[in-house]
Amino acid sequence: MRANLDQHLAYIEQAAQQGVQLLVFPELSLSGYALLDLAPTVARKPVASDPTFGPLLEASRRMDLVVGFVDEDVRHRFYISAAYLSQGETVHVHHKVYLPTYGLFDEGRFFAWGDSIRAFDTRWGRVGLLICEDFWHASPP
Repeated sequence: MRANLDQHLAYIEQAAQQGVQLLVFPELSLSGYALLDLAPTVARKPVASDPTFGPLLEASRRMDLVVGFVDEDVRHRFYISAAYLSQGETVHVHHKVYLPTYGLFDEGRFFAWGDSIRAFDTRWGRVGLLICEDFWHASPP
């Protein structure tokens, strides 16, 4: 996880030098994708006290960020998630709703399904986050 965080911070620095205002990282960018039963060991909370999110929240004072991570809820369910960070705050967290469970993909075996898709306010207006398979379904738009 530390190597992934360091890579995120390096990309953020490079993007800041180019005047980027919003930087979007891919699905599960902080942990890597092929987690299987390792999800509990890489779960993070998008709060300043988290050792991974603390530096990212600080970096979000320079530009808005979307980062992919594993989120754990109070019932110890794990979600493929994306967090929108801006001005040192976590503005929104989306839990992936449509998990693929075919072929090489068996996300439903290791992760819980998100149960909502909602828009939220940013400095550019209202937006929403979707992750991968969420885009393939008619209901999110």
